[in-house]
This record gives sequence, structure tokens and C-alpha cells, in this order.
Amino acid sequence: MSVTKSLLAKQATLRIDVSDVFRTMASRLESNYGQVNFTMRSYNDSQRVKVSFSYSFGKKTVKMARPATLGNDDEKDRMR
Repeated sequence: MSVTKSLLAKQATLRIDVSDVFRTMASRLESNYGQVNFTMRSYNDSQRVKVSFSYSFGKKTVKMARPATLGNDDEKDRMR
């Protein structure tokens, strides 16, 4: 499960991730041998919380590309 929030005019992002929220990573062992009944349940330590923060540096706008010119355009213009 994760939650993401944009901050600082959408230049920063805060994200919180939680894994195994309901503690479902359980293992169960059962053994019956004669009159001995053995049952064991164990839970792995798999619950994790991760917090990440990212910030975007730089401009949000990109300059338009100049039209491509070739080195021989000046020569073409002289021949006309």
C-alpha cells in the first residue's frame, strides 16, 4: 500500500510505502506422530514502512528547437 503527495508546486513528491500491512506472512507447522501433537505458528518480520522524497531541479519548460541548418546553406544562397 502506498500514498503519494505532490508538494512545492509539483516540484517535489513525498511517497510512503507500507508492505505486509495485515501481517499475512505467517507460516504454520503441524506434526502428529503417535501421541505427540506439535503445532507451531511463526510470523516473519516482513512489515516495512518506506518513506521517499524526490525533488525535481531545473526548469519545467523546454525551449523550442531551432530549425536545423546545414553548413552549406550559405553557399546555396550565394548561387541564386
